[in-house]
Amino acid sequence: MVNFLKIKNFLLDLLFPIKCLDCGKEGVWICNHCLDTIPSFNHFICPVCQRPSSNGQPCPDCQKKSALNSLWIATNYQHPLVKKLITNFKYQRVRSLAKPLGQLLVKLLNNLQVLNLLPDSSTLLIPVPLYWQRERQRGFNQSNLLVKQINKHFPWKINTSALKRVKNTQSQTQFNAKERQRNIANAFQVIRPNEIKNKQIILLDDVFTTGATLQEAAKMLHRAGAKQVYGLALAKRAN
Repeated sequence: MVNFLKIKNFLLDLLFPIKCLDCGKEGVWICNHCLDTIPSFNHFICPVCQRPSSNGQPCPDCQKKSALNSLWIATNYQHPLVKKLITNFKYQRVRSLAKPLGQLLVKLLNNLQVLNLLPDSSTLLIPVPLYWQRERQRGFNQSNLLVKQINKHFPWKINTSALKRVKNTQSQTQFNAKERQRNIANAFQVIRPNEIKNKQIILLDDVFTTGATLQEAAKMLHRAGAKQVYGLALAKRAN
């Protein structure tokens, strides 16, 4: 079996060589030079209205509307290379892109650490779960792969057992803001509240658009007794 896989991978590399999705350098999906050219999302926004805010906290007008205590975003989805990387990661199933995309998140978290904004080491890292059928079809949960990259650099424990997606929602990309809220309503359930109670949680999603998914999941975590829920996203997509 091992020899067959080696031969298969050799033939695939021969017929379809891996190249940097930006400069074309062979052997990698994204070279270090091109990865370094991706700009950071260099300001904080309110998790609800998306206006500039202090440290990603809800603005005064939105405090009562937000289940997220803060929102942190690594980069901009509208950047052509970012969009290409995430598309290949999620839909072409290029799992190895989790490492460079994870580096963008680690870079953001390092900057937040300098600003003394990160929660303590007892915090839980929770990837936004996929519905089981979608995860089976894709073969993985992209957010789960990203939190594993973060876990290599920060002491937070990963928890993938407490929060479950119990509703097979349609893709959020086809809806406007109000439709997204209706689509994602009651999609999540905390099945192990004892693992959540009184915890600080960093909740990771790959792409943030209106925030409906993160807000709904955070709402369920708060109902289960979470102390604080921080939203973390790889990229911000235009509404």
